[in-house]
Amino acid sequence: MMIITLTTDLGTKDTTAAMLGGMLKRWVPDSNVVSLSHHVLQHGWREAAHIWASSAHAFPAGTVHISTVAPFPISMSNSLPGERRKQTTISLPALPIIVATAYGQYFIAHDNGLLPAALGEEMADTARLLHSFTEVYSLQGWIEKIAKLIRQIPAFFSEQTEAYRPLLLPLPAPQITPIGLVCHIRCIDRYHNIVINLSRQDFDLLIGSRPFSIRTFKGYSITTISTHYSDVPIGTPLCRFTTAGYLELAVNHGDATSYWGIDPDDKSSHEYHTIRISVLS
Repeated sequence: MMIITLTTDLGTKDTTAAMLGGMLKRWVPDSNVVSLSHHVLQHGWREAAHIWASSAHAFPAGTVHISTVAPFPISMSNSLPGERRKQTTISLPALPIIVATAYGQYFIAHDNGLLPAALGEEMADTARLLHSFTEVYSLQGWIEKIAKLIRQIPAFFSEQTEAYRPLLLPLPAPQITPIGLVCHIRCIDRYHNIVINLSRQDFDLLIGSRPFSIRTFKGYSITTISTHYSDVPIGTPLCRFTTAGYLELAVNHGDATSYWGIDPDDKSSHEYHTIRISVLS
């Protein structure tokens, strides 16, 4: 049985996300449709990329991952720091649909920067053009088109179809300062743990074995990397690396966002909120 995953920004308040799953099941009867998340930040291709990077290892070869996030080019409105920023679509038709392969699995998304962000630039070099939109865009029509093409996807790679160069959009990287690093939020999970854009590889390169300190909004400092949440007492902040290899700030049986003064419901502010790591000589 083919496994198909769905990642969307549609939410679950209405039936749209469930309807898409039903349509996939109808067009691919021998499939098992799994919802990774329907609560991605609206147009949040970076968050969708993080979800794929964090979860793909759990699925078997042959799995098909589908994202409906950010179908159109997105423009961020100019606003002052601290102000709620709005995203607006700026052109039609929908962006081309592309597919890439990694881990023996297939990843389908609009050409909006998601694939390189999720799979890495080298893996995204496997991208192939699946469909270009010229007709009027509709979400249902998009899913129907993908469902009809799913069986053909392996041929895109076995027949050496011409490679497609996906859009590469800049991802915030940790900024090096005279006293340490300034990092940005990749995502905040349902437990209000904060994942930042510092990978284990970059941590080893930029910090290594030197002592460090991550200050919280409440004055507590984190100075060690934990393996498990239970490595620290209940209610105590900690940091650990996720399965995707990024540093996560958490509180054992607590709420990390309150420790760092972040409103978990104001997702538009997450893109400019920073976490500072002091490196001690």
